Amino acid sequence: MLDEKKIPKMVYKYSAINSNLLKSLINSELWFATPISFNDPFDCQLNDKTVWDSISIRNYLNYLKVVGNSDLDIEDIIEQYYLDNNSFRHFFTKYFKRILSNIGVCCFTTSPKIFLMWSHYANSHKGLCLKFDITKDENLFLTALPVKYSIDYPSFDYLKERNKLAERMLLTKSKVWKYEKEIRVITGKSGPQLFKKDCLKEIIFGYKTTELEIKEIKKIVSNSGYKNIRFSKVDLVPNKFKIKLVRI
Repeated sequence: MLDEKKIPKMVYKYSAINSNLLKSLINSELWFATPISFNDPFDCQLNDKTVWDSISIRNYLNYLKVVGNSDLDIEDIIEQYYLDNNSFRHFFTKYFKRILSNIGVCCFTTSPKIFLMWSHYANSHKGLCLKFDITKDENLFLTALPVKYSIDYPSFDYLKERNKLAERMLLTKSKVWKYEKEIRVITGKSGPQLFKKDCLKEIIFGYKTTELEIKEIKKIVSNSGYKNIRFSKVDLVPNKFKIKLVRI
C-alpha cells in the first residue's frame, strides 16, 4: 500500500492530554479499540446483498463452527431463517459484528493540520498530535489501510466476496467524515499494542496547550528512552483560516 502511494509514510494521531495519553507515551503503546466502541453508530455497517438459501446458510454456519463457534445450533437456525432472506441477512450482519468485537483498530490520519481534528480529538487545541513513521515499525503498521467514504453502506455478497467482508465493514464510513482522511490499522485483538520508539518522530502541541503540559510531555519523552523527537506547536497564520507548525 505504501509503495502504491495509497497511504503516506507518515501518519498522525490526535489526542487529548490525559492519563491514557501519558501512559501511552511512557509504555510506548497505542490503544486498539473494538469496532463496537466507535463513536459513530453508522460505522461498520453493511448492506448484505447475498442471496441466501438453505445450502448457503448451512455452509456459512458450518464455517462458523470450524472457526470456533461451536455453540451454534445449525438446524435450528436454518429452520428459523431460510424461508426469509431478509431475516437471515439480519442474523448474518449481527453475528459478524459479534466477531468484529474481538478485533482491534487504531485510527490515524494523513495530516497534522486538519482544523476539525484538533477541535474534536485534541480537546479543542489543548491536546497534541503524534507523528509516526510507519516504515520504522512495519509489523505494527502492516495492516495500515485507508478508509473509503461513501453515501451508502458498502454492498456485499458473502458467496462471492467472503474474504473482503471485514475490510468492507471496517474501512467504509459516511462521507460526512471525509475530512478526517483516516488511516486504520487493524489487529486480531483489542487493547494496548507496543510500538517501536523509533517510529514516533514528532509531537505537535495544540495552539492552546499549556506550557506546563508541554514541559511534562517533554520530560516523559526524555525519561522514556525516545531519541531525536521533534517538538512543534500550532500557531495561527494572521488574517487567514490557516495554521502553521512552529518548532519549539
